[in-house]
Amino acid sequence: ACLITVLSACAGGATANGGSSSTSASSDLTVVYANQVTTIDPVQAVQAETDTIASLIYDPLVTYNSQNQMVGVIAKSFKTETGATKVDITLRSGLKFHDGSPVTAQDVKFTLERDLAVNSGVASYLAGYQSTTIHSTTSLTINLSAPNSFFLRELSKVYILNASLVEKHEGSDHGQGWLSDHDAGSGP
Repeated sequence: ACLITVLSACAGGATANGGSSSTSASSDLTVVYANQVTTIDPVQAVQAETDTIASLIYDPLVTYNSQNQMVGVIAKSFKTETGATKVDITLRSGLKFHDGSPVTAQDVKFTLERDLAVNSGVASYLAGYQSTTIHSTTSLTINLSAPNSFFLRELSKVYILNASLVEKHEGSDHGQGWLSDHDAGSGP
């Protein structure tokens, strides 16, 4: 059924009798999934349906390029210190969330701590996270409780939230209800 729907949509407006249908321009985007999308909260981006949408709304600190090399997205530079118990990150300057506020080290810290507090989804990638030390609005160190040379690559799965916006809607569920159908991101 999905294949028929997709093929019908690709038919360029042709009707079954060979004529063409008239359609008006729309700003809606229709996406077909095998499973229902129940949230766009990026903490649940371990689910393919949520991740597909979250990747369009949010940016991670790092990601992989086409040569499978780690590159910065929000991060301008990043380095795992010797001993693999600290990750130093400098953020790109001038990045903004959709509401126009700047992306800061505080947003990174908030996101990591929120994801762990929710204790679901991408929180599983943050094993060993201990704390974040903020040095400036664009510089931070992530402190780990034990050596973990894989921690930096796990950050490619964590989308950064606008802390002040989520805090306004946090409630008792760390903003999960609000983020199920609202965004607090900086992505495209």
